[in-house]
Amino acid sequence: LCRLINKKNFTVYKIPNQDLNSGSDINVDLDAEETCRILSSEQEVPDWLIVDHYSLGEKWERRQRPHVKKIMVIDDLADRSHDCDLLLDQNLYENMENRYNGLVPDHCIKFLGPRYAFLRSEFFLARQGLRLREGQVKKILVFFGGTDPGNQTVKTLEALRLLNSSEISVDVVVGQTNPYRAQVKKICSDVPNFYFFCQVQNMAQLMVNADLAIGAGGVAVWERCYLGLPALILVVAQNQSAVASAVAGAGAARNLGWSAGIRVEELSEAIKWAIDNPDEIKRMSKKALDLMGGSISETNDSIIQALMAGE
Repeated sequence: LCRLINKKNFTVYKIPNQDLNSGSDINVDLDAEETCRILSSEQEVPDWLIVDHYSLGEKWERRQRPHVKKIMVIDDLADRSHDCDLLLDQNLYENMENRYNGLVPDHCIKFLGPRYAFLRSEFFLARQGLRLREGQVKKILVFFGGTDPGNQTVKTLEALRLLNSSEISVDVVVGQTNPYRAQVKKICSDVPNFYFFCQVQNMAQLMVNADLAIGAGGVAVWERCYLGLPALILVVAQNQSAVASAVAGAGAARNLGWSAGIRVEELSEAIKWAIDNPDEIKRMSKKALDLMGGSISETNDSIIQALMAGE
């Protein structure tokens, strides 16, 4: 990630003595101290500090106040207080408007909900002239994020093989860091209508081409909804559970629950249900589009305008 940021001609400052690969919480005090040092070394006071980390909260942010003009926080847990001027939570929850009551200052501007989802420009382009989905499932997209440590991709392929249908084609996408990449590729090479893709740059187009997606409840939820792609969701992380339930409650997807508790046979039955119920799939597509509202580019513009204006 640091190399990628550098390639984009941005400066990266690394906090010393922090093992970013250990999976453990960071040393918040050390991080706060080093961040203060870096910010105070800048010739000009930064207009905005954007904070995006589950381990950081009000105490850390207050330490940075003297060194920046404004603070923006990106969060979706609503489990700790923040000292910020702007908060972004792009996820959907039943009590979305009230989740941060008492957790942020009264003056804080809150951008809440999937209308403010950060999507790559390819999704905006793909939505232009988007085809109307009629509900028939002929092409399925399987994607469980870049790593898929629980190997849900292989489970899904096994479930699809149980259908034994030559009429369904399957696009399978994995990341370069997926530890089961070779296994997935082997399965796809053995099945004529399974197509393997790795580290793609055209995810939006693959979603446009698909009639149904099978995947996790992470950020791809909003990518799928934005393009009206119906989905079967398998929850693979704690912070996906509430989002998956809310999206399913809105009729924009079907939440199958925790991935670890879903057997291959159960997943196969869920896929068969989707194939056998085109009216439900068509309705799901419309609900997904409705959930995202109008143009996300316009709502993202409002965030940028707030940042530029220093509101």
